[in-house]
Amino acid sequence: RRQKRRELDARRSKCRIRIGGHLERWCRLKEQLGFALHSQLAQFLLDRSLEGLRTYFFVFPAELERLQPAALQHLVVLSHGHSQECGFVPDIQLPAPGSAAPLVWECVAGHRFSWGGSG
Repeated sequence: RRQKRRELDARRSKCRIRIGGHLERWCRLKEQLGFALHSQLAQFLLDRSLEGLRTYFFVFPAELERLQPAALQHLVVLSHGHSQECGFVPDIQLPAPGSAAPLVWECVAGHRFSWGGSG
């Protein structure tokens, strides 16, 4: 019986993630977005973030070569500042292909910040 319990625990642990001290924020976000299950929130966040990244990196691959470290640092500062104020993850609003307009991020609470990608 003890062996079966260990095997079951080992199988279950493969499906677990650790979010450390962020459980309260996670649960608040799950509730605010109306999800009943943690797995629904995880799927939603993964889908949304991967959509934005996939679109950006496939539509604008040439932009990657022009990014300056200072510009990326600025983006990190903007994102970190937003995370200190708000528990929502902002979504990227992409400009039209070929447009020189900056990228804009906006969360469901209406917070927005833009980033041009140049150093």
